[in-house]
Amino acid sequence: MSMSGVCVGPGFVVNPDGSLGLNGPRSVAWPYGSSGSCAIGSANGLRIDTAAGNLWAEPPDIHTYSSASATGSSGTITTSYTDAGVGSISLNNPDPCRSALVIGELRVTITASAVAAGSGLSVNGDVYPTTGVSPGSQPIRAYRPNQSTTGAQQAVVTVTLPWQATLTPGQVGAVFVGSFSFKVDSGSSANPGTSSSWSYEIMTYRSSW
Repeated sequence: MSMSGVCVGPGFVVNPDGSLGLNGPRSVAWPYGSSGSCAIGSANGLRIDTAAGNLWAEPPDIHTYSSASATGSSGTITTSYTDAGVGSISLNNPDPCRSALVIGELRVTITASAVAAGSGLSVNGDVYPTTGVSPGSQPIRAYRPNQSTTGAQQAVVTVTLPWQATLTPGQVGAVFVGSFSFKVDSGSSANPGTSSSWSYEIMTYRSSW
C-alpha cells in the first residue's frame, strides 16, 4: 500500500489553511488568547504543506546584542566646527529569511582641556547609513559652558544618540556612520580627547500568517 501526503493519527485534523488541529479536548488550554493574532489558528506556528507533505513552522526569532568602542583625538578646537572622527560600524542581518530591526545607541564623550572663561564647548552629532535615509536617527546638539570669568577650565560633553534602521533579509555589511563635530565660542582648546561606544540589538521580524 502506498500513500502520498501527510499521515496524521485519528486525533488530528488538517484545517483548511494547512494548520494542524486536534479532534477532541486538549489536556492544556491554549494560553495566548482566543481572538485576533493571539488565537490558536493565527499564533500556532505548526503547519502542514499539503502539496509537499511536510510539516513546517516559522523560523525562530533571532536576537543579537553587541557593542564596540574606540578612542581618538583631534586637532585644536576653534570657533568653527571640526570633525571629531567618531567612525563607523558595519552590521550584518543574521537571518537569511527575514528583515531585521536594529535599535542602537552611540555614546560619545569629548573632553576639551582648556575652554576660555566665558566660552563654552558645543557638540553636534548624528548617525546615518552610507546609503539611503536612516529612520529614527536623531541629530543631537550639546553644550557645556565655562561659567568662570577668571580663567580657562576643562569642559566635558557626553552625548548619547539613539538610532534605528532596518536590514533586509541576509543583508551583509550595512555601514552606519557616527559623525560628531565640535567648536568653542571663543579662543581655542588644544588636543581634545574623544571616546565613543556603539551598542545595538538586532531583532528579526516575525512574518504574519
